[in-house]
Amino acid sequence: MSRIARLRLVLATTVTAGALLTGCGQPATPPLSDIASVAPAPPPTSSSASSSPVSSSATPSSATADDDAVVEAATVADGDVVGRPSGTRTVTRIVDGDTFEVDGGDRVRVLGIDSCEAGTTRGGAATGAASLVLYGTTVTLSTEPGIDRDGYGRMLRYVAMNDGRDFGRYMVALDHTGVYEGRNDANAGYVRSLRAADPNGRICGTDTTTTPRSSEQPKPAPKPQSAPAPRTTQAPAPASSGGGAAYYKNCSAARAAGAAPLRVGEAGYRSALDRDNDGVACE
Repeated sequence: MSRIARLRLVLATTVTAGALLTGCGQPATPPLSDIASVAPAPPPTSSSASSSPVSSSATPSSATADDDAVVEAATVADGDVVGRPSGTRTVTRIVDGDTFEVDGGDRVRVLGIDSCEAGTTRGGAATGAASLVLYGTTVTLSTEPGIDRDGYGRMLRYVAMNDGRDFGRYMVALDHTGVYEGRNDANAGYVRSLRAADPNGRICGTDTTTTPRSSEQPKPAPKPQSAPAPRTTQAPAPASSGGGAAYYKNCSAARAAGAAPLRVGEAGYRSALDRDNDGVACE
């Protein structure tokens, strides 16, 4: 028998009993135990529905993102870890193809590469190529152990672009940038990778010829036959150059003589050879 049917039966019995006992002075209210035994059970509360555990998959985990960020910061390019990441900076000015400035005013000289100087035929193309991928972007700078700044205060760094590619390898693949052939502070493995990525050396045009791909310096050109009257094969340096007695018509002549790069105060240095006015000519 259902609860409702039982309740109705109890109530009917109670009414009948009450009517019979009214004349005897007995109470018409049924015992509480009878009513309680047939009262319907209270409906389930909503608390049980909300007590179910929340799936752990609903809360995203940041561990994977953090790990990826660490790997991305350490990976300079092409799967190779180059140097030690020292932080990210925003590029605020492009000096030329291998030198730029970052927020805070520091000037960065890219390790391992040598772009055509500003003012040469291909110098503008080198500066434009660097501007296209660097200007206004955030780059990752990495240090070579034991190397920090050059004598002019420039930070010597490997540079990873904001898409993760190595800037040095990107530039040497173009004809206006080659592997730096002077004292190269980049590690030997990185320099080998630059040579592998450099199909044509550096072709600058005016004042500059193709950068030799070998570490050997080119042989000096033969001296011209002297005229009947004795004369020197080198013109005296202008008094304002501050570069001593040596004189080189252009950077090709300086490299041919094994004198490049020329720094302020060294024999043969003059401002006409220092296109970006950073104190280093024919770099």
